[in-house]
Amino acid sequence: MALNAEKLEAALGDLRQQVHVIAVDECPSTNDIVAQAMDAGNAPGTVLAVTNYQSEGEGRRGRSWHSPRGTDVLATIGVRLQNYGYGLDPRFPLLASVLVAKGVEAATAVHLHTKWPNDLVSSKRRKIGGILVRNAHSHLSIGIGINVNSQRADYPDEIQWRVETLSAVAGRDLDLTQLVIAVAMELLRHFAGEHPLDTDELIAEWLDRSLTIGETLTLHRGAKLVEVTPLRLVRETGELIVRESDGSETVLSSADAIEY
Repeated sequence: MALNAEKLEAALGDLRQQVHVIAVDECPSTNDIVAQAMDAGNAPGTVLAVTNYQSEGEGRRGRSWHSPRGTDVLATIGVRLQNYGYGLDPRFPLLASVLVAKGVEAATAVHLHTKWPNDLVSSKRRKIGGILVRNAHSHLSIGIGINVNSQRADYPDEIQWRVETLSAVAGRDLDLTQLVIAVAMELLRHFAGEHPLDTDELIAEWLDRSLTIGETLTLHRGAKLVEVTPLRLVRETGELIVRESDGSETVLSSADAIEY
């Protein structure tokens, strides 16, 4: 069920006048589309860019994001924060993961877990989605990739073991348009201050969904990969306290997941 631009705009309802939708069959990256639109002279307050295929999909830390054509959610939401009177919270990567998870659940009834700082995983601890947050000079950009109707066999051999798809969990193909709208609505209600859960409640839900605490977390430090054990989350800041291999404790900031 590939994305349908007309259905996407119609499903926005009252938000249709506030959100500029750009739907393309193929592009290098929806993040680039949003950046170009938001930097334009007559830029709208909110842009939602979606595509069926990204030739240069991006993940965190410069990684590529692989997805087959027409099977998954590949979207970016660009928001001019001053239009919403929204102050960017350093915990936003955690908030975004919960909001996207709630949108997925509303559209599909599939419950997702969170992995620090902003990944979405299945109960089997396999990655289903990722979020790329960028704070540009003109807007906040939230890139969203969710494995939906693809199959594990569609992914490169080296990552198949850690990938899961929503359709595999749900046992059926899912409507991409409905899913994009549900996710977008969760995020936009949060920015507008109209979400039923406030920031502290969303952090509490992140903890309820989290598969991070007590599990081994692999970090990039320069050219090296190191393993640490997450001990606890500092709710007020979104920082993660981890134990190093030598027994010492280190503080990791969720704000580091926001690219500037």
